[in-house]
Amino acid sequence: MATTSRDTERLDGAEWVCTWHTGPDAGAAQAMGVGRHLLGRAHTAELRSDDPCLQAHHVLVEVPPTGEVTVTQLTGRAPILVA
Repeated sequence: MATTSRDTERLDGAEWVCTWHTGPDAGAAQAMGVGRHLLGRAHTAELRSDDPCLQAHHVLVEVPPTGEVTVTQLTGRAPILVA
């Protein structure tokens, strides 16, 4: 499980952070700047996890300059939860 949140400490200068809460990457955090970010197991996924529950390209996270994040599930049986 991962969450996306505003980063008050500006990890790598980015405003948003994806934090892994469970699975093999638990505790890791990845910065997200403005743009489109693929989340999944693929080596090309910017938000990469080795979690076997994820598909290669499981989720698309879009961060526009306005700061309103959009999360879209692309594939997979494991549903995404947005909190």
